[in-house]
Amino acid sequence: EIGGGFQTALMQDLGDDLFEATFPATTCGTLVRFYFSAETSTAELVLNPLLAPSVVYNALSGFPPETESAFALEVETHLGVTQVFCPVGDLDGDGLVTINDMLILLEEWGECQEPCPPSCAADLDGDCNVGIVDFLLLLTNWS
Repeated sequence: EIGGGFQTALMQDLGDDLFEATFPATTCGTLVRFYFSAETSTAELVLNPLLAPSVVYNALSGFPPETESAFALEVETHLGVTQVFCPVGDLDGDGLVTINDMLILLEEWGECQEPCPPSCAADLDGDCNVGIVDFLLLLTNWS
């Protein structure tokens, strides 16, 4: 889900229990919510996370130009963990965390509006509130 409802993306079997899917393009730092569904050979529907789509994985989109994929997620061991290759805190999408990003964070300080996500770009920890934890996450990647 990228702000407009979930979309289907077919996964390609790469072998050795590895699969690959391509998400729709977004701007750097967009919160992407996703889950996996598959049908077994006995026509049983399997969801990951188990309570999907009520419970989903979250990731911020974006990647540096020298990489080919936005992120890799080992679902069995990283339940709901965000892995980001554009810097966490890059709120203006320029690939750097600077004073402009801090100003955006301060402007969004406090409780996010509904629906959350994706209403607050500065909600870096995903708790629907822009606060000190988000500020500290931004500072860890200061350019």
